[in-house]
Amino acid sequence: MILKKGMVKLSENQLVITKHQKLEEWNIRKKELAKNWIENKQSLRGRGIVQGGIYLCELGENLGSEQNSNIGEDRPVIVLSNNTINSTGENIIVAPLSKTLKFRKGTNIPKYRSHYFLFTKKYSFLTYDSAIKAEEMKAVSKVRLNKKLGEISKEDFKRIITRVNGTIS
Repeated sequence: MILKKGMVKLSENQLVITKHQKLEEWNIRKKELAKNWIENKQSLRGRGIVQGGIYLCELGENLGSEQNSNIGEDRPVIVLSNNTINSTGENIIVAPLSKTLKFRKGTNIPKYRSHYFLFTKKYSFLTYDSAIKAEEMKAVSKVRLNKKLGEISKEDFKRIITRVNGTIS
């Protein structure tokens, strides 16, 4: 493994301890989110979440290579679930965005068929050029969603759904 300047290689035991600490911190934050949900269930359920919207989301600390967001930091996600579910349900379906774009050699095409790129040139509300990771879609409680960043075009959303369908069929 090549380390970047200033990085320190941790032993396996140190990695386990660090992961354990992150999970403990996330557990505390999840309890706060649960309390918020219990106290504000009706208003949270009725939030105007829209399909194709990009929101900041508290994904928390997860297992294996599941997408995380550090405690106190939100990760952008795109809402995939339809607007009926979004307006009436307690949970919605999202896919995370990653600032790591992997291209097929010598092209501007995503390396993985389940990824779709959004560029800041077209979507100025994004901080980074981003890859939507359709293979990482998941259901989350609405209480995890924070600020809405913006919405993508219907054409781009249709292409993303093609990626989603490719991951489940």
